[in-house]
Amino acid sequence: MKKSSLKRKLKTLNEQGNRLNPSSLLISFIKNVLTDSADFHYRKLCRAYSKTFFTPLHEVYQLPYVQVYRDLMENRIEEMDEETMLNFVSSVVQNNDRSEEALLQEQIQRFLKEEETKKVKKKRVKKQVVKKDMTPDLPEVKKVFDFKDEEF
Repeated sequence: MKKSSLKRKLKTLNEQGNRLNPSSLLISFIKNVLTDSADFHYRKLCRAYSKTFFTPLHEVYQLPYVQVYRDLMENRIEEMDEETMLNFVSSVVQNNDRSEEALLQEQIQRFLKEEETKKVKKKRVKKQVVKKDMTPDLPEVKKVFDFKDEEF
């Protein structure tokens, strides 16, 4: 798409009241990639499906998630050589053998650690506030009279 046609489309959208700021859009795209958001992973899966099966992306978005994931995984597993497939199967079996209780305990421990770090951070912030000297900076006062030598 040419830059001029893109600019016209952006101008039309802006005139319609839909404000699109390209730099803020780019920032949100970068955040999606860096934070590994679920939406990002879904779109990444859809793009891979579209490339692999030569399906237009807008059509892939209409398909159920399970179908997209299943078809991609089956295709990738079919393309694996024997050694890679054995390694893949053994890692899946090992992960599947972990009991749900162990996974739950792991999640609980992770949650408790996160809560503890939040508390520690709050304490640090409170200490910093308390440590701050609350007395104002007063100007130095010069002695005008020295009352020691004089009698009243």
